[in-house]
Amino acid sequence: MLRVEKFTSHSNVIAFTTIFFLTLGVYWNSLHGDFIWDDRGLILNSTGYLGNWKNLFLVFTEPFFGKTPFYRPFLIISLILDYQLWDLHSFGFHFTNLLLHVLNAFLVYLLVGILFKHRGIAFCASLLFATHPIQTEAVAWISGRNDVLLAFFSLLALIFYLRGEGLTGIKRVGAFIGFMTSYGCVLLTKESGIVLPLLMVICDYSRPSNVPYPVSRRRKTYLTIIVVSLLYVYLRAHILHAVGVGRIGEDFIPRLLRVFIIYAYYFKMLLFPLHQTGNPFIPYFVSFKDPLFISSLISCTLVLFIITICWRHLREISFLILWMVITLLPVSGIIPLTDPALEHRAYFATLGFCTIIPLLIVKGLSKSTYGILFKRAHLLLLLGVGPLLIILIVYSAKTAVRNRVWRGESTFWLTTIEESPFSVAAHNNLGLVYVRQGQYRSAIEEFEKALSLNSVINAASIHQKLSEEGVIVNNLGRLYYQLLKEYQLVPEVHPESERDAIPLITTHGVEGIFQKSRDSFQKALLSNPTNAEAYHNLGDLYYLRGLRDLALKEYRCAIALNPFYAEAHNSLGVVYFDEKHYDDAQREFLKSVELKPDFGEACNNLALVYFNQGLYHKALEGFSHALKLMPRSAEVHFNLALVYLRGFQNKQKGGYFLVKSLELDPSHPRAVTIREILSQLNSGKVFNE
Repeated sequence: MLRVEKFTSHSNVIAFTTIFFLTLGVYWNSLHGDFIWDDRGLILNSTGYLGNWKNLFLVFTEPFFGKTPFYRPFLIISLILDYQLWDLHSFGFHFTNLLLHVLNAFLVYLLVGILFKHRGIAFCASLLFATHPIQTEAVAWISGRNDVLLAFFSLLALIFYLRGEGLTGIKRVGAFIGFMTSYGCVLLTKESGIVLPLLMVICDYSRPSNVPYPVSRRRKTYLTIIVVSLLYVYLRAHILHAVGVGRIGEDFIPRLLRVFIIYAYYFKMLLFPLHQTGNPFIPYFVSFKDPLFISSLISCTLVLFIITICWRHLREISFLILWMVITLLPVSGIIPLTDPALEHRAYFATLGFCTIIPLLIVKGLSKSTYGILFKRAHLLLLLGVGPLLIILIVYSAKTAVRNRVWRGESTFWLTTIEESPFSVAAHNNLGLVYVRQGQYRSAIEEFEKALSLNSVINAASIHQKLSEEGVIVNNLGRLYYQLLKEYQLVPEVHPESERDAIPLITTHGVEGIFQKSRDSFQKALLSNPTNAEAYHNLGDLYYLRGLRDLALKEYRCAIALNPFYAEAHNSLGVVYFDEKHYDDAQREFLKSVELKPDFGEACNNLALVYFNQGLYHKALEGFSHALKLMPRSAEVHFNLALVYLRGFQNKQKGGYFLVKSLELDPSHPRAVTIREILSQLNSGKVFNE
């Protein structure tokens, strides 16, 4: 039995101060990181959504992730608040992550103190939790915030739950309300929070520091939790029209075998946080004879053996290992995920591991286990406390170094490829980064490497191989499409430009690039005939080449496969608009905006329909809304100028928006026209479009 220590205000202040400054110092360099990976979809491509305060409430009934089976309102609320405070300054988003991590370290100190009634264990556990290198991905990567938020609400819920044990009257009611509120927030943060009741059970029946409470004492609480959890499942199914979050089409046996591999990976990274990577290689298909599976099975069996052996004499150890097993259960591969294992998913499980280390030292020093573990207390002090300080220093240094990987997309993916050279996703994503940078030759090389690796690594699984191949060749087709678009819109680009468009066009010819793009999209459709995005991209390619009938056909196919595809409805509307079928165009643009209210391009196109119909007030309203969603769009500024000049004869505002359009994009396709109009306005002539 551990000696119960009283927590004083003075000791708490010292502990919190130390935790705060150590965590801040270790993660300070993470504040200079950029937006990486999923940050692009969550933040950079969603500014219209994040900039609308109404979505703080709508996110509960109209999920941000659309038809993707993720229901995570509190993550999006935190991003909305960040965007309102910091705009697109990544420093602010990283600061929020760091602040949440500091608060979690505080809560770990409080929770471990409640569980084990020992200041030293609580203090050391919180410091190790704050600095463990595996936490880097959750803290230094903005999109990793979901696990940090999940841990925050879970820790609060457990603290309220355990603190309510010795309370009576109004205080007990207050603790219960605090617990249920926190549990509700857990469920609305991430799906894996559904395992929190299992943590409550092991807290009640695994801790020797308190007499286990009989089921009758907890019956009402457990019953309430079950009811709330069922309500959450119903609400989630009603809003998303789906319950699960995993991919469909995986065989059960390979998935089951991978569970052991994923558990073994997380245990290894917690125990020895070496060879960290942003995309660990977990093979899709393994057999019972695979050495990786055998070693993983042995590791998991050893963990189970330790839990069983420790249950009688060192139940706290069993409790903490069970903590890790339970918190990792939802991300263990039982529910198939796109990326089998990612370090940020082990964020909350780290608490269990980081508490075991100081607990073993204290148990070794205690009289009850003195003779079992060590024969000399001073030797234990030397071999225990000393290494603990060394571990803390090593953790802090390694975490600070690891933060640098998250500085920028190029750095991150290049480092990931060095760490996981067989990662198909890493090569594919680095290719996407190169596309955005205009380094098309390098992008092509990465996509081809990804295809080559995919044909070898996923050879045992036709489903997985075709799935990955479809994604990669679709990206490759989009690259060639971007080449054509850049060449067509900006034909005067100088050959010495850093971008590769002109040299590649010169080498393969316009028709050659067109064929490469078309062949890539068609190959993507062979890999996955239900790929609505590939149909849409093929439609974009045909439209760019002036083949409107073919584009129309592909857009309709995309919508038939996915009626909720806002971009496809917008593209179909553009074709109708070009053919002067304004009613059909209006219908498609309205549908696009309905599906995606922050879709600035669709709002702008809808306003163009109104403009061509002579509905200038509605056009002005539409362009103004589009400007809020795309404040740096030269096209929207130009359209606003037209509506002011043509619809309202307002030369002052018309001239203002023309000037702004040129400032935003001096190489605007209508730059010559804009200068002519400005010249007419300056000479006092009446504007005539």
